[in-house]
Amino acid sequence: RLSWSQNTDSDFASYRIYRSRTPGLVENQPPIHIINVNTATTFTDLGLDRSTTYYYRVFVYDRGGLSAGSNEVQAKTK
Repeated sequence: RLSWSQNTDSDFASYRIYRSRTPGLVENQPPIHIINVNTATTFTDLGLDRSTTYYYRVFVYDRGGLSAGSNEVQAKTK
């Protein structure tokens, strides 16, 4: 489960969640999930492989297409 702080900018457009099996995640692939409501601050990723490390970043986009990314976090499934 990922969680982040709410974006309160007036031109908020979406949160986009990216996942990879390798570190150094960038926006060069489609996001695994897009959230268009700025009050949403969590996401639960389901259907993952067992005993696998995943890396995540959340990017926030504004209506002009500008984005800012979170720090990268990692988690390992059981």
